[in-house]
Parts: sequence; C-alpha cells; structure tokens
Amino acid sequence: CSCCSMLVMYCTAAVYRGYFHSVQLLHEQLANFRLADSKCYCCSSGHVSSSGRPIMCDREIVTQCVGKWFGDEEQFEAAAHTWVSKAFSEQLGMHMFPLWLLLVVSSPHR
Repeated sequence: CSCCSMLVMYCTAAVYRGYFHSVQLLHEQLANFRLADSKCYCCSSGHVSSSGRPIMCDREIVTQCVGKWFGDEEQFEAAAHTWVSKAFSEQLGMHMFPLWLLLVVSSPHR
C-alpha cells in the first residue's frame, strides 16, 4: 500500500531530522564550550545540601582534575573543541541507522 509506505517514509524522515538536529546542537555546544561557563549544583545551592549541611565544591574538584590531566583549562577546552567533537562526529554523525537497513525497511514488500 503506497499510503503506508508514505507514512513510514514521513515518520522516518521526522526521526532523522530530529536526530540530526540534536547532533548539530551538540556540535554547536562543544564549539562554544568553556569550563568556566559550566554549571554545578553545589555552586547553585550555595554549597549547602538540601539537609542544610555544607557540601564540597564540584567545580574545584573538576578544575583540579582538568589541570592534572590536561595542564590547564585552555588545553582542556581545546581538546573538547577538537578531538571530543571529532569523536562525537564519528560515533553519532552520519550513522544513525545503516543505509542498507533503511532501504530494506522503506522498500515495498510483495
């Protein structure tokens, strides 16, 4: 039935558009990523838990780890902008579904 095929193709196209929009948004976020702009629960809560006890600052811990692993924040951010973005592209980029599977699913069966 051609109506069923059209409906399946429309739904498939809608899923693909949503997926690739999400991937594009992720690339934009990575391109503009700055560690200093990231949000931490501890900082937003004034370093006090919901029970009223003081909590450690996640930002300080992450910043120390980044310094040990990457040297400084700038090198970490450069890594996020380059090789992390490339890794996401390779993993998420153009391979939501293999092309052969899409062709099999969208082909008419008789």
